[in-house]
Amino acid sequence: MPLSDVQICNLALLHIANTKFILSLSERNQAAQACSLVYEHAVEMTLEAYPWPEATKYATLNLIQSNPNTDWDYEYQYPSDCLSVRRIVTDLGREDPNPPPYMTGNNGSTRVIYTNEATAVIEYTLNLTDTALFRPTLAQAISWFIAFSISGVAKDKRISQYCYQVWQSMVSMAQARAGNEQQLHPDPESEFIRSRA
Repeated sequence: MPLSDVQICNLALLHIANTKFILSLSERNQAAQACSLVYEHAVEMTLEAYPWPEATKYATLNLIQSNPNTDWDYEYQYPSDCLSVRRIVTDLGREDPNPPPYMTGNNGSTRVIYTNEATAVIEYTLNLTDTALFRPTLAQAISWFIAFSISGVAKDKRISQYCYQVWQSMVSMAQARAGNEQQLHPDPESEFIRSRA
């Protein structure tokens, strides 16, 4: 059963032995205000740490201009719901031994993606905000990052360090579990091996 943002925050409070739970992030008490302050940041930091399957999305980029500078042939609009670009997709998919280079940047008014691909499609991490789509591992990881963030002012710094270590282990666990829900082509052989065939 998916957890709500309040339930995730209450888990975080439980991680640091605070049993005064909240009913809403808009409550006027220290626990709710602390959770409200760090919640969005904790979600984004956790999503950026690993390409979570539930936050993986593909999109064809919208061209802003050709030849924006001497380094790149194309400048594309950074998707508004994109948290982190993972790769540019090609016809060879994940088997492509030479994926196209790209760079994210800012053209002075907005975030952009530079590449030499004429029609660029990217795989990226969606800034996922709907907690109904969070797997239990993701919700737990977010709760540990919240706990780390709000325990930073604790007198005992070991609590904060422990929360951060558990957060890292939750991300590692997610990587292991996600491998069970996909079937990818094997990694491409090196050019040296292919040339011997």
